[in-house]
Amino acid sequence: MAYTPGVADPCLEIEKNPEDVYKYTAKGNLVAVVSNGTAVLGLGNIGALAGKPVMEGKGVLFKRFADIDVFDIELGTENPDEIILACKLMEPTFGASTLRTSRLRSVFTLRKH
Repeated sequence: MAYTPGVADPCLEIEKNPEDVYKYTAKGNLVAVVSNGTAVLGLGNIGALAGKPVMEGKGVLFKRFADIDVFDIELGTENPDEIILACKLMEPTFGASTLRTSRLRSVFTLRKH
């Protein structure tokens, strides 16, 4: 078993004041770049897996030009409700999320939420 001494202290501080998550964690510099691969620039609807290299490239741009850490998240669905749910469920991890390379109609549906 491994234990990190002192890790309970920031956990308890965040429990008391949730905004302290930005003080004690990397959340404020962590962005989810989310895609389902339905509108990959120049390639069209190639799917989430085939679009992954493009999403990884976007992460490199975020890091290079803004020093922001990115996780590319490829979702295997074209259902806007599932994409919305996935983004909502990941909210505790990321300081922000951006929807990339998805069909325009789905983006408009997502923006309403």
